[in-house]
Amino acid sequence: MELRSLICMLASILLSLVMIIYGTKFLKKRNYLLGIEWWIIGISGANFALYWVTMSETSYAIMLYLDAFSRLFGIPVIGILGMMAVSHHYRPSISVDAWVFLVSIIGTAVLLYTEFFEASLPYIYLVVWYGFAAYLCYFAVRLFSNGDTVVATHLSIAIIASTILHTAYDFYTIPGDETNIIFNFWFIALVVWSYLFAVIYYAYDALDRTSVDTDPRSVTESV
Repeated sequence: MELRSLICMLASILLSLVMIIYGTKFLKKRNYLLGIEWWIIGISGANFALYWVTMSETSYAIMLYLDAFSRLFGIPVIGILGMMAVSHHYRPSISVDAWVFLVSIIGTAVLLYTEFFEASLPYIYLVVWYGFAAYLCYFAVRLFSNGDTVVATHLSIAIIASTILHTAYDFYTIPGDETNIIFNFWFIALVVWSYLFAVIYYAYDALDRTSVDTDPRSVTESV
C-alpha cells in the first residue's frame, strides 16, 4: 500500500472510531436520531478504510451512497432534528424517528440515482450544508450566551473549517490531489469531519446541561 493510501485509511479509521464512540454516547442520552446517524457515518468510515486497502468498486459504491445520505439528509435534516432536543426541547417519538430515516433512505436513492438531479446535485449538497451551518451558528451563539466559551469556540472553528471543505467539495480540486500525501482532499476532509462531529457532541452536552428539562408547554399547562 502506498503511503498516501495508508494515511487516508488511518484518517478513515479515525472518523469511524469518533462516530461510533460519540454515536454510542448519544444513544446513552436516548437521542436515537443522532446516535444512529453517527453510527451510519462510522460504518461509512470503516467501509472507506476498507476501500483504501482493497480499492473495491463495491466499497466505493457503498461509500458514495452513505456519503450522499449523510450530506443530503443525515446531517442537515436528521442532525438538526436530533440537536433540537436541547435547543428547542423537541424530541420526536420513535415512530417519527423511523419515518425520518425511511424517507431519508428513499430520498437519497432518488436524488443520487435519478438522472434528472445529476447536474443539480452538487448545488443541493451545498444548499443543505449551508442550512445546517446556519443552525450550528445559532447553536454556537447559544453556547456563548451561556458562558460555554471553550466549546463554543471549538464549534465555531469546526463550522468555518467544514464550510470551507463543503464549499470546495464538488467545485475545487487541490493541485496535486492524487499524489499529495497529507495535503489531499480525503485526508483533510476525514480529519475535519472527525473534529466537527466530536465537537458537536460536546456542544450538545454543554447545552443539555444548561437546558430546562421540562417542555415549556408543560410548564404553561401546569400554571
